[in-house]
Amino acid sequence: MLRRFLLLVLCLLGIGSTVLAQEPTTCDGFLASRLVVGQTGRVTPGSSNNLRAEPSTEAERVGQIPGEGVFTVLEGPVCGENTAWWQVDYGGVVGWTVEGLDGEYWVEPVDTATGQPCISNLQVGEQGEVLNDAGGLYEQTDWHSPKVIDVAEGAIFEVVGGPLCNDSGDVWLEVSYNGLRGWFLESSSNFYYDVDDEVIMARRPLKPLQTAVPAVGTNPLLPAVPAPVDPQAITIKTAKQVTALQTLGDGYIRGFNWSPDESQLAVASSVDVRIYDVQQLNAAPRILSGFRGIVGETLYSPDGRLLAVSDAAGVVSLWDTERYEAIGQLEHDGAVEDFAFSQDGQQIAVAIKEFGIQIWDVSDTAQPIQGHLFEGRGGIVRFIADSRRVVNVDHYGSGVVILDAETGATQTLTQDLSLAPSGKSLDWYEISSDGRYVAIILHEMIGDFSMAHYFYLFGWNTETGEQVVIDRELPGQQSAGYIGGFDLLFDPTGDHLLVGTGDEQRFYGLQMELFGSMTVAGAGSAAYSPDGSLLAFGIGDGAIHLYSNYQFLDVLYGINGAVGRMKFSPSGTYLAAMGADNTVRVWEVASRQRLGTVQFERIHTAFFVLSPDETSIITNGGIVWDIAAGEQLQQQMYLSSPPQVLRSDGLLVSDEFFPDDPAPRKLVVKNLSTNEIVREIPIVKDDWIETVISKDGHLAASVGQRYDQDFVQVVDVDSGQISLELADYFEQVDSLLLSPDDRLLAVFDTRPVGESEEEHLLIWEIATGNLLAHYQLTDTSAFKAAYSPDGTAIAWLDIKADAAVNNVEWRLDVLELATGQAAVHTLPFDQSLNFIFSADGSLLVLGDRIGNIHLWDSQTGQEVALLQGHTGAISQLTLNRAGTRLYSAGEDGRLFIWGLGD
Repeated sequence: MLRRFLLLVLCLLGIGSTVLAQEPTTCDGFLASRLVVGQTGRVTPGSSNNLRAEPSTEAERVGQIPGEGVFTVLEGPVCGENTAWWQVDYGGVVGWTVEGLDGEYWVEPVDTATGQPCISNLQVGEQGEVLNDAGGLYEQTDWHSPKVIDVAEGAIFEVVGGPLCNDSGDVWLEVSYNGLRGWFLESSSNFYYDVDDEVIMARRPLKPLQTAVPAVGTNPLLPAVPAPVDPQAITIKTAKQVTALQTLGDGYIRGFNWSPDESQLAVASSVDVRIYDVQQLNAAPRILSGFRGIVGETLYSPDGRLLAVSDAAGVVSLWDTERYEAIGQLEHDGAVEDFAFSQDGQQIAVAIKEFGIQIWDVSDTAQPIQGHLFEGRGGIVRFIADSRRVVNVDHYGSGVVILDAETGATQTLTQDLSLAPSGKSLDWYEISSDGRYVAIILHEMIGDFSMAHYFYLFGWNTETGEQVVIDRELPGQQSAGYIGGFDLLFDPTGDHLLVGTGDEQRFYGLQMELFGSMTVAGAGSAAYSPDGSLLAFGIGDGAIHLYSNYQFLDVLYGINGAVGRMKFSPSGTYLAAMGADNTVRVWEVASRQRLGTVQFERIHTAFFVLSPDETSIITNGGIVWDIAAGEQLQQQMYLSSPPQVLRSDGLLVSDEFFPDDPAPRKLVVKNLSTNEIVREIPIVKDDWIETVISKDGHLAASVGQRYDQDFVQVVDVDSGQISLELADYFEQVDSLLLSPDDRLLAVFDTRPVGESEEEHLLIWEIATGNLLAHYQLTDTSAFKAAYSPDGTAIAWLDIKADAAVNNVEWRLDVLELATGQAAVHTLPFDQSLNFIFSADGSLLVLGDRIGNIHLWDSQTGQEVALLQGHTGAISQLTLNRAGTRLYSAGEDGRLFIWGLGD
């Protein structure tokens, strides 16, 4: 549609200029010439070109044109010495220079409008394929010139001349189609839409997929020598003996809450809940465990008899605070976003994402009773004072709603704000601690591409439903293309509202009167003391600024990094604060003395690599963990991207991005002992497809794109040379794999078939460039794939969507390379983005979203064993070289090491 619209705009505006056609010349021993007399050209980047008095290397040299030097073409070409000679003017110096040699161009045409080379993806003598159905051949490179013929999408033509560029940055080719000759627009600069992309009209047709014929009795897809299997390896025979041998990391702190008598602090980590004695914070805590997913929040009942804990599996568990034993569970079908006790502690309102609000009667904790279910989208909840009514802020769409837990009645306070239409969103909101007041900031976007942003403050008395804050545009918070940030906080009385706008904090009464403001640079969080006399601001550099009656009082130090949640104890005696350093620190407010620090060690395990000697692990951010000691080493390094492969010579290989570099994507080889970069290798890169590095770190495969068409490169990491480049074979590459012995490259490619698509698996031999196998896969689309370590199978994840029943089915396909047969296994658990084969290929190891690791028979798809321990989604699975240890990283901030038990 964009391309068709561009063509229409070009026609209406009459954009283009006439360039006289010139027949291309092909000199014996050289490529077809690309220059045109009267055109601008330049020397390709790199070495200089000599200028000669005559078109001969024996003639006198009259000057030189440096790399990227620009000249004007005066005359030519003259053929001689297996090249084409052109007379050019370079800064007033006139002479003859060669166009190139041995199949390589040394000069190139330049687009005078953009200063860029006027280069086509197609050369004279090649075929081209039309990419849209709005193209045509014209008598000249001008949209106002007569049209020779319309050319349909998918048509094939012959290139007979060009390329030529006009002042608009368009590239034209002279082509022959159906016996007729004319000019075709190959690509156009897309400046009409204020973006940098080109609109591509034509490309090379795909090459035929011709597989090499193997020798009789051989299968080149299989390793020549079967890989040996260690007796202690994790296989289908030993799967039931696999157990957790070691755990690294404590997880990360999610939040904390004070007990009503402020003697205890309940700290929720991603893994468990730890109860600390406030007067002995350095003593060992009581640990509450057994949660099904990552812990979300903790909350004491108003009378202190219960502690409620939510987790990512949709469970709110109830704990008796005398013995801290689990005494009840409230189970839900979706993730818990928020929950709150009624003032008497007899009821709990639970906000469930994508589901609604569930009210529970917990007067009998052993047998909780489900009350009203209010369907909706979740959000945040508070009971209103001592009533059974609940205020719910559903920021997904419904807005502010009052729910009656006894009658099931609802009242929407935001019904007049028209939240549903596009352009308005409820982005910031706050409910007072007693639920009596609620405030929101409505964000409105006006415009199309360059939007203006407006922010309005609204508030209500939830007991009466009266709007008590006059709707008013917040001053200084509208701009084109910028979204402001806000913090909302009611004081304990609910009579005053703090609105933070960047570094400025404004204080409003309930009738929107602005009664004060202050500048607190870098404030990221705030908390009022219970009586409202103190106000604490957490700063990005780790400091906490205290204000008394809105006047500066003091600063508390001690946190490394940004300050997160802060909370005064119920009497205001203490202040606790979370830090970005994975700590909770507690101060006695009157004396400003720090009582102690609760610290967790998080392994940051979204990505990691194992050292070749298996003594250490390098995780995100360059943190090194000593496996034997189970702790972080002091040695750390800077990594701008996740580590990928650690070689046996101690070099770390990663795919990194350098935004200001002419070649922004590079393979970076780093020496771990010195933290120095040994080698940088520019690579092609499609950001959607992961660069694949061989297990030994000596080869890398990546996907690039030219003229809206994917191509694949395999690079030798040691030399930086391209081992294999495959172009004009692919429509849309989905995934890449290198075989365990580094002989083969497997490419998953999606191709259109009529109105649908078809997946193809292509396996190439890297050394010869031969296509060894071509599988047309039906009813599948690979987005993550893996080779078995023994090189005998390939597996991939795909999704089968059924829009009629709004259902998505996750499947795992396994192709046996010996037979060419594929088995399809349906995943009976929540989607998995991580799976690997065991060393001998007999097991599939899959991680799910709630922390389970499934060991499957790779042939039948039957589950052989289940490994449990993580509380969050599995982010990475890795086997050591021998296949005797399984390393699993989870979103809970821990890493497990699994192996055979006794």
